[in-house]
Amino acid sequence: MFKQFKSALIWYYIYRFRGRVALILTLLFVIVFSQFIYGDIVQYLKLRNKLEWLDYILPIKWAIIIVSLFGIFYLLATMFQKKTKESDDKDKVQVRKPSKKEIRTIAQQLIESKKRKKI
Repeated sequence: MFKQFKSALIWYYIYRFRGRVALILTLLFVIVFSQFIYGDIVQYLKLRNKLEWLDYILPIKWAIIIVSLFGIFYLLATMFQKKTKESDDKDKVQVRKPSKKEIRTIAQQLIESKKRKKI
């Protein structure tokens, strides 16, 4: 029974945070993919005797890895934070509906202004 509960809990969180989980898996894929691409690029540059390009390729590879890792850590750190009440209030746009009396006075002013323009 404990295994069923544990499985249900894991699948609940995977479903709840599916966007973040997908992004984390994508970043992990980028890290692994960058390793394979780097190996192929190094091989190609050795064959072409253009080893001076390695001075640029290695920092680019590590920049991709470090940025991906920081992205993963950020996504994991902010996964379980609740929104504050202030941010919820700022997200809601308060639109006030005008009353019938205000609409009537505005309409009356428009009618009067059109009459003045005709004269």
